[in-house]
Amino acid sequence: MKVTVFLLSILLLVSCSPENLWQKVGLASPEPIEITSKTGSPKGNEEDEVDVMKCFVGDRESVVSFSIRKPESLRGNILYPQDKKEAEKMAEMLNAKCFSQHQIKAFLSSEIEDKDLVFAMQNTVFLLDSCRTTLIDGIVGFLPEFPPATEESSKEYKEILEYYNSIKGDVSSYCDKVISGLFDPLLNLLSSSETPTWGEYVKCQLMINLLSGVLEGMERTVEEVFEVLSSEEMIDVVFNLGNEEEIEELQGKLKEVGIHSLLDAVNSLVSSVLPPLAVYNSISYKYGNDIDLMSLSQLLEKLEGV
Repeated sequence: MKVTVFLLSILLLVSCSPENLWQKVGLASPEPIEITSKTGSPKGNEEDEVDVMKCFVGDRESVVSFSIRKPESLRGNILYPQDKKEAEKMAEMLNAKCFSQHQIKAFLSSEIEDKDLVFAMQNTVFLLDSCRTTLIDGIVGFLPEFPPATEESSKEYKEILEYYNSIKGDVSSYCDKVISGLFDPLLNLLSSSETPTWGEYVKCQLMINLLSGVLEGMERTVEEVFEVLSSEEMIDVVFNLGNEEEIEELQGKLKEVGIHSLLDAVNSLVSSVLPPLAVYNSISYKYGNDIDLMSLSQLLEKLEGV
């Protein structure tokens, strides 16, 4: 019993799987450091369209789509976002104490030999670059503007409106700067290099996970609002955020629920972004300098315009 407790304590201390523990003490041959990539074909409703929402959130029924014309250069797979468990597994591998930081850094600086993965990374960044303006406009514009408070407005309404506008501003700033700023280095890299490293892959994957969190939060916001509306004619409607007229129609539906209900729904946007931010923080804390990844505090400062 004491031996079992002792071994379990060691396992907790070294933060390794049992297999890696035996490697650490020299009782087994070391396993290589590995990260499992996640790729797949771009999703679309038609042959000449790509639905960005389905590409970066999941191929499931939704009241929100983000269809754009398929770029001519887009052929083959793209990176898919990791789910919470997959992202945490990647972070655990890079933070495992059974590998020295020197070993992890050597892995991150090594070139990716899988040409299909390199091609998928390039496709992903080129897809985002093709739809950048439309995507930012759709994300930033999908939350409606409410009438400004007047002297006759209640104190409660003024406070809620102020809070809502601050959230709306934060979401807009976040989406704009993440998509415009953080993908630029990747675009430059992947357009000029045929041999990206595993560090570049990790950086690209983290960015895709963050974008997925933003889009998933939008989707959840709209779905929760429609549950409040509970309108029969809304059941089969899908709004394409790549279309200005449909954005305006969606904004009208969002305003129908009132600022109180919309505020509750918007909070789901924040909760959707927190898990990928947590993984981002755990990796950037140790290896941000090695893979040119800003720390979480620097990222938040950038988003807040500091």
